[in-house]
Amino acid sequence: MLSATEEQFARTEIEKAMTDGGVLRESREAVAKFLISQAEVEMSGRVAAVRIRDEHGRVLSLGDRLSEMKTEYMHKHSFCAGPPVVSARDLRATSANFSEIASGRVRVE
Repeated sequence: MLSATEEQFARTEIEKAMTDGGVLRESREAVAKFLISQAEVEMSGRVAAVRIRDEHGRVLSLGDRLSEMKTEYMHKHSFCAGPPVVSARDLRATSANFSEIASGRVRVE
C-alpha cells in the first residue's frame, strides 16, 4: 500500500509513461487504476522510481509493463495501433515507402 505522497508521485509518473506509451485518452483512467494497484515506489538515495510488481512477482519499469500490456488480450485495446511497420531487411518495401518513412507515417524495424 502506498502512502499519500507515494501515490501522488506514482500517479504523476504513470501519467507520463502512459503518454509516452501510447495509451488512448479514453482508456487512461482504467489503465492508471490498474497500474497504481500494482505500483511500488523505489527509493535509491534521492532518486525515486515507480516499479510495477506483476502477477508473477516480477518487478518491471512502467515502460516495460506498458509494452507487455500492448500485447495482452485484456489491455491491447487501450493502446494506439501505431504506424505500419516495414522490415529494414526488405529493400523494396523500404524504397517503395520512402516518403512515408521520411514523414513518420511508416516505421522501419
